[in-house]
This record gives sequence, C-alpha cells and structure tokens, in this order.
Amino acid sequence: MYSEIVKKSLDIWWKNKRLWIVGILAALTLSVSTSSYSNSSSKFGSEFLIFLSIFSLIVMVINFSYTITIGMFADAGLIIGYGDLYKGKSIGSVMDILKTGKKYWLRMIGLTACFIIPIFVIVFVVMAVLFLVFGGVALLTSGAGAKEMVAGVGLIIILAMCFLGVIGFVFSIIWAIHFNMAQRVLLLEDKGVIDSIKISFHMLKVNFWRLIEGVIVLFGIEILLMIVLLLPAILVGVIVFAIAAFVGIAALALEPTMPLISAIILTVFGVITSILVSIAGSFLSSFGQVYWNMIYFKLTEAKNHLVNGEPEKESLAKAK
Repeated sequence: MYSEIVKKSLDIWWKNKRLWIVGILAALTLSVSTSSYSNSSSKFGSEFLIFLSIFSLIVMVINFSYTITIGMFADAGLIIGYGDLYKGKSIGSVMDILKTGKKYWLRMIGLTACFIIPIFVIVFVVMAVLFLVFGGVALLTSGAGAKEMVAGVGLIIILAMCFLGVIGFVFSIIWAIHFNMAQRVLLLEDKGVIDSIKISFHMLKVNFWRLIEGVIVLFGIEILLMIVLLLPAILVGVIVFAIAAFVGIAALALEPTMPLISAIILTVFGVITSILVSIAGSFLSSFGQVYWNMIYFKLTEAKNHLVNGEPEKESLAKAK
C-alpha cells in the first residue's frame, strides 16, 4: 500500500513546484532572540533593550497574524491543490490557490481551535498536578527526620514524569493523525468542522494501525529526503556560515564603539536566518501534505479499502 502512496506522492510533489511556493508561504515564520542582550544593559543601554523587547513583541504579533491569515490560506490551498492534482484537475496561479484556501478560513480556524484548546487544557491540568505534587513533597521533606523520604519520592516523581512523557509523545502522534485527517475531510469533502472531526475520528478508529504505519513511513521518507538534499543543504550551510562569520566579525568590531549598530546587525541577521530555516523546512512539510492526501484518498476509495466487508465510503456515511 505505502510503496504506491510514496511513489505517487513524490511524483506529484516533484512535478508541481508551483505549490512549493505555497508551501513556503504556509511555513514562513520569523523569530527574534533577546537572550544575548539580557545581561548587557550597561553596554547597550536600557532604551535599546526596551526597543528590542517592543520589536520582539511586534514580530510575535506579525507572526501570529500571518499564521492565522496568509499562512492558513496557503495551508488550505496546498491541501486542496494537491488533492485536485490527484483527481486530474488543473491548478491555477499561486494567488488562485491562496484565494481557494481563503474560502475555508473560518472553518480552518474553528478546526484548529478544536484541536489546540484541548492541548492547552491538558497541559494546564498536568502542570497544576505537578505543582501540587512538588509542593506536597517539599512540605513532607521539610520536617525533621523526613530526609530519608526524598530519594524514594524523587524516584517516583522521575518515573511518573517519564511515563507522562511517553504518554504525551504517543498522544501527540495520534492527535496529529486525527488533525491531518480532519483537515482533509473539511477541505477535500467540503464538510463542516464537527462533521470533519467525527469522520476523522471514525477513520482513525477503523484504520488505526494503518495510519500509525503511515507516520512511520513518512518519518523514514523525510529522513531519506534530508539525506538526498544533504549536499545542497551543506553548500547553503557553508554560504550561510560564511555570511554569519562575516556579520559576527563586523558586529564584534563595531561593538566597542557602536554597540547599538552591532546589536541591530545581529538582530536583523537572526530574523533573516529564521526565514531561511522556515523556507528549508517548507519543502518537507509540502511533501507531508501531499503524502497525507494520498493516504486519505487511499483509505476512502471503496475499491481499495473495506471495513467489515463494506466499502469505506458506506462506513463513513454511517459516521456522518
């Protein structure tokens, strides 16, 4: 099953480089770090640190605004575009693809919120429980004669955290599969948010191990792609490293006399580097989108998949 999916995914991904641009727009992010200046107020001045903090906040706002607008248009357009190509349809220009994705914007916002909010709630609850546990341990070990309890309680806490880490890792994989399938139901079948979640859950339940295999295969393919792209990545890395070295030397040379200019140079270079990193990662994420499309189509084609002797489409209709 997966050999055919991988072959078809690579073929569609490689032959339609126009969608790579859409993938870049979907993955584009900016980042600014202020950690290198946090202990240098005497050198840069408190005014500059305030400016840098405000600048970082502005970048965060721009990132968030971009992600929930153009980034989401591009993400939806990418999935629909690869879906149309699989069905033998033509795709328009990059702007046409973005406009198509924009039509599903509110539903994509709703679907994303349905998957993100529970994660925040779970993390908050787990952190609250850990806080109470650590607080209780601190109280127990603060009294006289309680020090011998520290080793045993500490071991239990470490084991509990390891267990929670494993559970969290497994849950994140399953949750990501659920989200990917729900996106495709919403965008490729033009369903609502709740229907998409219900149908995706049904698909996950019926095809659980097949989808887990799909994640493993995708992980292996991405490793192979990274190996194939290693040489150009090394060449680009050498160029970026040379530029970074030049910028670093220039910044250090300016630092004694013009620390503000030095810091601005390093900050701007950091932003540019974050853009390059997001562009590099966009190629793998674009392949991931077409790959999940192929899995979705494979599982929903009646001639290729049966559930208890019945076509998958009939089974999906029951779930609606």
